[in-house]
Amino acid sequence: MSLKEITKEVFTRYGLTEEEIIARIRAGVDIKEILDDNVFMQKVSESVKSQIRDLTEYRIRSIVSFEIGTAEMNAWLKQFKSMGLTQKRWVHYGSDIPCDVCQANIDVGYVPLDYKFEGVFGPIEAPLAHPHGHCGIVYNEEELKKLIRDGKFKVWTGE
Repeated sequence: MSLKEITKEVFTRYGLTEEEIIARIRAGVDIKEILDDNVFMQKVSESVKSQIRDLTEYRIRSIVSFEIGTAEMNAWLKQFKSMGLTQKRWVHYGSDIPCDVCQANIDVGYVPLDYKFEGVFGPIEAPLAHPHGHCGIVYNEEELKKLIRDGKFKVWTGE
C-alpha cells in the first residue's frame, strides 16, 4: 500500500489530527502529497465551513446581545435624565475581572450624564464598551436622596 493510500485510509477511518500531519511532515512526507489528498482536503474544507457557520452563529448572537445591551443602557441613561439626575457611574457585574477598557471607565467614578466613556468602537455615553460586556451604569444615590429631600425628584413614567 502506498503512503497516499495509507494516508487516505487513516484519514477516512480516524481523521487526521494536526499532530499527525506534523509527524508525517517531520518523517519526510512532502506537504504537496498531503495537500493532493482529496479526502483530506475535503475534510479540511468541511471543517472550515463548519467553523465559519459556528462563528457566524456566535457573531450573530454577540451582535444582537451587544445591541440589546447598548439600547438597555441608553434607556437607563434617558431615565436618569428624566428623573432629574445629573451623575452616572460605570459598574461591573459578575465574578470575572473587568477588561482594561471597562476598568478605566470604572476608575473615573461619578461623572456628568453627558460624559463620554471609552469604548472599543469609540466614545460612548453608557455601557457596553464592547461585546461580551458585563457592565452597566448606576446613579449617585446621594444625589437621588437630595432630589427627593428638595422635592425636585421627577417620577419617570416611561415617556
